Amino acid sequence: MNILYPLALALGGAILVSTDQREQLEQPTIPSKLEIIAIDGKLENAQVWLDRNNNFICDLDEPSATSNKFGKASLNITAYPEYSKSPIVVMAIAGQTIDQHLPNKTISHSYLMSAPAGQTEISPLSTLVHLEMINQGGQTLSSN
Repeated sequence: MNILYPLALALGGAILVSTDQREQLEQPTIPSKLEIIAIDGKLENAQVWLDRNNNFICDLDEPSATSNKFGKASLNITAYPEYSKSPIVVMAIAGQTIDQHLPNKTISHSYLMSAPAGQTEISPLSTLVHLEMINQGGQTLSSN
């Protein structure tokens, strides 16, 4: 009887540890960075942001970044677990942004592009889709 008691405690502890580890594995992990690509040609030095309030303006409380020469930007979304519910907006800025189709010259006119919530590739086509969704009453990509 004395041997069974420590054995039962050890077995019970192993089950608790196993259950705790399984629960930790089952919880979804929220990424700390969201990788975005701005494509109209790849856009370098464009402003990219998570538009949390859907106003197409980069507000102070919205994560933002500047795209690199490959059109990529990395948004720090650590404080925004709901990031997948917000669209991404890209502002190509006249005199600053470079379209890699013409890599030695900045663009002459500023413009905005966007993508529906949950999308990370921003292009003229994603902008048309996003605007049509807004015009149709805020449908999501999964709406019928």
